[in-house]
Amino acid sequence: MKLVIILILSLVLLVHHAPAQDNDINEFTTLKYDNALNFGPLLHTNGLGINFMYLKSLTVNSNLVFSLDIHNMKHPKETKVVNPIYDDAKRYVYGRINTAFPINAGIGSQFIIADKERLSGIRLSGNFVLGTTLTLLKPEFLEIIYYDEDIERFFYIDEKYDPSNAHHVNQANTKGGTSFFTGFNELNATIGLFGKAYLTFEWNESDDLFQALETGIMVHAYPESLPLMAFIDNKFVLINLFANISIGRRW
Repeated sequence: MKLVIILILSLVLLVHHAPAQDNDINEFTTLKYDNALNFGPLLHTNGLGINFMYLKSLTVNSNLVFSLDIHNMKHPKETKVVNPIYDDAKRYVYGRINTAFPINAGIGSQFIIADKERLSGIRLSGNFVLGTTLTLLKPEFLEIIYYDEDIERFFYIDEKYDPSNAHHVNQANTKGGTSFFTGFNELNATIGLFGKAYLTFEWNESDDLFQALETGIMVHAYPESLPLMAFIDNKFVLINLFANISIGRRW
């Protein structure tokens, strides 16, 4: 945790001290563009998703950032298991109550730390974004095994996992997981705060079309613990490292 805090502070300090070049204008400056839009896949330490970003030029080396992320969020300690009795059993996460899908919307700043010195060079920027998260919670459904004594046969029912139900807790009574889409009709949601600090490495042979690698730290904070798992601690502050590769266009 101390290392994560140090990394966050280092990125924030780097971003705030970056505009030392505000008076330097070279032929590769983005100042001639008013807008930029980029998007791409996002991978973080407990899930994956997609990122969209719109940038509005402010000064020679700074942009206003509007960010939208949509991804899933797993508990860092979840483990998949399988019932060995059934050959067709699907793997599932024992004790999982919900799968989380944060939708993060934020506003922030981008500062160019090191601009291109040549057309094929790399532009390095520092960024921070703050905003809110609407986190959807999809309850976990499992294929539960029951025995009918009247007909002396086993049968299976897709049921929402209930950690207070002794029959559910016994792993021998679970054949496996259900379809990914099961449970979306019973979504819940919670609102929290969202922030991220990261570096952008941008390259291409032109500035109007570009590719970028973004990597840093993102934080979600909720008014109470996010109910992801039973039997182990759930946290109300979740910190993840992330990276995404995006393509973009300026105009």
